Amino acid sequence: MAPDVARYYYDRGSNHLDKNDLSWALADFNQAIRLDDGDARAYSARGAIRFAQGNFAAAARDFDQAQRLMPVNPGSSLWLLAVQVRLGEASVDKLAQAVDAARLDDCDKPFFTAEIERARRGDAVALFTHAIEVCTPDRLARTGALAEARRAR
Repeated sequence: MAPDVARYYYDRGSNHLDKNDLSWALADFNQAIRLDDGDARAYSARGAIRFAQGNFAAAARDFDQAQRLMPVNPGSSLWLLAVQVRLGEASVDKLAQAVDAARLDDCDKPFFTAEIERARRGDAVALFTHAIEVCTPDRLARTGALAEARRAR
């Protein structure tokens, strides 16, 4: 029963995240993890919030756990590298090489491209400006549907 309820918390957290309500989203992702500590998506989502909040050490732990739970997901390893770049533990060139090697969709790639640009230029605004220009809500919805379809395979 807990995994089903955990999924509801994950889904509600995702809806809070869509509304940019990070505190409620974080609370729901925390609860989802408490109920099902095997859900890589919840760790990734919580890691993304912690990344956005500048809590890079906690974000790194979440992305590391997500990667352990779902090693075939390139997103977690790229997020982890992005955190390591922010913490000075990895080079921006290593992140750039990993992004080039990964087969990212049109919505994920701009985030990492912008993060590389930010790291190289030190322009924090470039990160989200670039992603906003490329990722419309329709595209984000399609990306989520594609990711769900890939997981179902």
